[in-house]
Amino acid sequence: MKQNEEVKFYIMHDKDYRPRITVALKRNGGSIIRGIAICSKKDRFDPALGRVKAKGRAIKAEQRQYSDLPINRDEAIRILFESKSIPFHFKSTYNAALTDREQKLMGV
Repeated sequence: MKQNEEVKFYIMHDKDYRPRITVALKRNGGSIIRGIAICSKKDRFDPALGRVKAKGRAIKAEQRQYSDLPINRDEAIRILFESKSIPFHFKSTYNAALTDREQKLMGV
């Protein structure tokens, strides 16, 4: 991922409207790459740290050209469920199927 390539971010909230998930999206030709960072309920949400982690995971998917880091921790799955997100399966997703929100954000 080159420095000047645009990465777009958004935040997802849990059922109590606390920020919990940072999502990074980047276009790679005709594909969209997604990286996500999930904040544990035990931790304080840090948007800067979430952006770094999410962007790093997007870079990983782009470089490897496959999805990686399956989401399988119960707490992470619960946070995703509470945020009413589509069932993301990986923290690092290559050629991501976009949500409606992501389509609008990426102009697709």
